[in-house]
Amino acid sequence: MAGLCLAVRGCCGSLISTVITLHLIGCDILKKIRELNNNPGVNLEFIVRSIPAPKIHGAMSRHQITCATLIAILVTSGSLSGQVVGVAPANCPAPQGLPARPVLDEVLQPGAVYLSSDSVESIEGGISRLQGNAEFARDTQQARAGLADYDQAAGTVVLKGAVDYWDDDLYLHGESAQINIAEKSASLSDARYRVLSNRGHGQAGELHVIADQTSEGLNIDYTTCDPVSGEAASATESWKLSAEKITLDHVTNWGVGRNVVLKIKDIPVFYTPYISFPLNNERKTGFLTPVFGNSRRNGFEVQTPFYWNIAPNMDATITPRLITDSGLMLMGEYRYLFENSHGWITGEFLPSDGNYHDQDRSYLALEHEHTLPYNGNLHVLFNNLSDDRYLEDFGPSLEVTSLSAVERFVNFSYSGDNWLAYARVQDFQTIDQTELVPPLSPLLNPQDINSAYPIPLDPYKRLPQLGFNYTGPRQNQTLNFKLDSEFVYFKRNEPGLGLNPAVLQPLSIAPNIFLTDMDGMRFDINPSVSYPIRNLGSFIEPKVGLRYTAYQLDDAGPFNDTPDRLLPYASLDGGLFLEREINLFDKLQTQTLEPRIYYLYTPKEDQQDLPVFDTGLYDDSFDTLFYENRYTGADRVNDANRVTLALTSRLLNTDGWERGHLSIGQMYYFDAQEVTLPGQVIQDPDLSPLVFEFGANLDQQWSLLADWQWETNAGRWQKLDLQARYRSETGKVLNVAYRIRQAMAGVIRTDAIDVEQTDVSMRWPISGQLNVVGRWIYALEEHKSLDIFGGIEYDSCCWGVRLVGRRFVSNIEGDVQTGIFLQFELKGLAGVGQKTVDFLNQNIPGYQNEF
Repeated sequence: MAGLCLAVRGCCGSLISTVITLHLIGCDILKKIRELNNNPGVNLEFIVRSIPAPKIHGAMSRHQITCATLIAILVTSGSLSGQVVGVAPANCPAPQGLPARPVLDEVLQPGAVYLSSDSVESIEGGISRLQGNAEFARDTQQARAGLADYDQAAGTVVLKGAVDYWDDDLYLHGESAQINIAEKSASLSDARYRVLSNRGHGQAGELHVIADQTSEGLNIDYTTCDPVSGEAASATESWKLSAEKITLDHVTNWGVGRNVVLKIKDIPVFYTPYISFPLNNERKTGFLTPVFGNSRRNGFEVQTPFYWNIAPNMDATITPRLITDSGLMLMGEYRYLFENSHGWITGEFLPSDGNYHDQDRSYLALEHEHTLPYNGNLHVLFNNLSDDRYLEDFGPSLEVTSLSAVERFVNFSYSGDNWLAYARVQDFQTIDQTELVPPLSPLLNPQDINSAYPIPLDPYKRLPQLGFNYTGPRQNQTLNFKLDSEFVYFKRNEPGLGLNPAVLQPLSIAPNIFLTDMDGMRFDINPSVSYPIRNLGSFIEPKVGLRYTAYQLDDAGPFNDTPDRLLPYASLDGGLFLEREINLFDKLQTQTLEPRIYYLYTPKEDQQDLPVFDTGLYDDSFDTLFYENRYTGADRVNDANRVTLALTSRLLNTDGWERGHLSIGQMYYFDAQEVTLPGQVIQDPDLSPLVFEFGANLDQQWSLLADWQWETNAGRWQKLDLQARYRSETGKVLNVAYRIRQAMAGVIRTDAIDVEQTDVSMRWPISGQLNVVGRWIYALEEHKSLDIFGGIEYDSCCWGVRLVGRRFVSNIEGDVQTGIFLQFELKGLAGVGQKTVDFLNQNIPGYQNEF
């Protein structure tokens, strides 16, 4: 189990945990002294050799002492980079006022100690005194003081007079230090320190260390704001953290802070008399940052999560959630990670919801994935909701609240170099059982075009599903074999419309959506063989296949209990790859021209006697122009006698980077498409929608994307998606989009409206420290904002804040909710409101957190 650790849970993400600048002050500053004193094999002998000094103004001779002994030092060693929570923004100036680091006269061996001074003398008691510019160096550590007294008999070193210390990530200044080499202890007084990686600095009245045991600091403070000095000496930092006492136990790697105070402009805003924390990156049991919120549906709410560090490979979070309009909800999450498996369990329980008829409400979800021997895998997913409105009331976003079903499955799979075998059991809990489908109304009753009928949306269960797929190695001018096969038993508990299909005229309009329960087995096998012929400038690939599908149905009504279908199909795919060099915008470019032709033939066969378990239509795109079947499942195989003509052109620079591309394609039908899904009419166009795809990288900042489909037979846009994106190194982000979605003519619908939207999102600096952020999604047809938010970011070198207000549609009925997101961060400490960053990352493409 060694080496398997879950990601840090954010237990240092709360303001309370961040008060633990002990990580900085204790675990790093005090730890450095401890590490230097813990050196086995101490040799108390040293050699003195004289080096002539430059004869400037009668300067005294300067002496250099090199010893293999560990002569303890007043300060610390190592780097803070692994401990620092925040890093200063790139536009923050480097720390000022630091003295220059001394340059050594020679290269030291690892672990060797370097001492030098203007003079060395012996004083009373057998003490060696190094006076005048006394310097110390060992590995990455260097120190300079006015004098150093070394008592060989007592095994102590005392340094006095403006002591400076440098390390890779730390500068320290103190007035005096005393080290006991024999006891491996050290004491330092009146210390000022600077942490270079995150601009952190502060003062410590006293530091006491016993190597490998404890470290203790008295009267310590810490901030990342610029030090006040000179004319600004009367000012105070924007924030400062102070502690009366810090004790670190290096055996258990835990620390304790007492009387910890956070001050904003010298005003105390937070105090805790006692706090414990880890000295490394281990997770810590304790309370996380409280979460506050307010919404129209739930009223005011507060969450107080408690994090439980169970073991290095498992943890849990328990969260009481008080909702003023509903009551007290208990939320919990458990995570685990083993050598061959990982997963999580989440549960929520709200007893007697006062806003939902005083009913108990709950949610349970789990996911487990396990690696099995011989390339095997087990994947389990389970979701369960107490009622249909649970996600609508407590879900975090419209994407979640608008779900019509949640999934449950158990999946086994084994794979080899060219094959995959799987077994699956799949179920769904339906949230929205039925939905009105207006386009179906005139088909059922032409006299009443305003009528509407609910269609059952409960998906079929797969109990079970077995599959085996084989794809042979892809080889040129050789037969390439492929096999897809599947066995499924489908079952659905929810009834259909309960209408008698015998009274509907004609029955072929929608045969089996009106049946109550049509469960049964489906077997599908699809072998094929192709023979690709490819070279650098062209390709051609003929392919033939045979698809057989058979059913064994229960409660089939007027249909055959054992229908089947056997269909051959053939296709021919070919294309050219042409290119030329052109001079565009005074730059040499490569332009490609890639014409492609694809012919598909599948004979017609009446499939109205076949059920529809899991089959729908693919959304039209440039890729679907080359699909063998326009349907997503095996219940329908389209009849096809069509050819696709397509053309793609790309523009490449000399490095092969694509500057842009344009693709155009359309299908030409030689026969009408008579195979349909229930509720659809026979398709008899000559042409498919004309499909365009366009992309261009105008420069390093601007890019354009376009995807549009023009339905030539109806003379309208079926799909239109236009996007422009701007990114700059200065943090500017702008996204502009316009979308149209309309259902294909004659296709059964599962939504009541078409889509026509504009979408604008941005992050835009308006000064060196102030940015505006926002997004606006607007439905043009309904004249309604679906999601709109805006806010500001202020980012200085020592603190930052984000404030975002949002108004959004919370469910498919159009109910509107409002919310406020707030994040406040003190640089060098963790912040409050991390979910604000997550929200902006999800909703503004290209957004990057610079706090």
